[in-house]
Amino acid sequence: WNIIYIVAFGGSTLPDLIQRPRPFLPVPLAAVYQSRRRHKEPMHVAIGHLELHLPTSRSLKDRRQAAKSLVSRISTRFNVAVAEEGGDNRRQGLTLVVAVVSNDPEKARDVLEDVVTFVENARPDLTVVGMSTEVLSGV
Repeated sequence: WNIIYIVAFGGSTLPDLIQRPRPFLPVPLAAVYQSRRRHKEPMHVAIGHLELHLPTSRSLKDRRQAAKSLVSRISTRFNVAVAEEGGDNRRQGLTLVVAVVSNDPEKARDVLEDVVTFVENARPDLTVVGMSTEVLSGV
């Protein structure tokens, strides 16, 4: 069990784990790795770039607040990775990058479409300018 804890918690030693209790995995990691090796299914990563226009934004602070709110709500609701694209200093423009991992490429695309629908319904003050999608298969 010591080896499982060391692998599971990034190289922590057993005394560290005793001093800093953390939740433990209910299944030994070796069993998880073996089951993944037996059932090799190709994974698909869908990446979507969502271009938004914020007509009510008067400053970069307003834009950052809207971006932070959207990133939090999207990642919580859809269990996807979301980030604001860096280097974007437009006051009324925002680009979000959404990544979905699935064993079905159509399911990944559907999740990205659901994210766009969610943004349009949750924030009617925003305008979706564009959406580009790319699917990487067999990852």
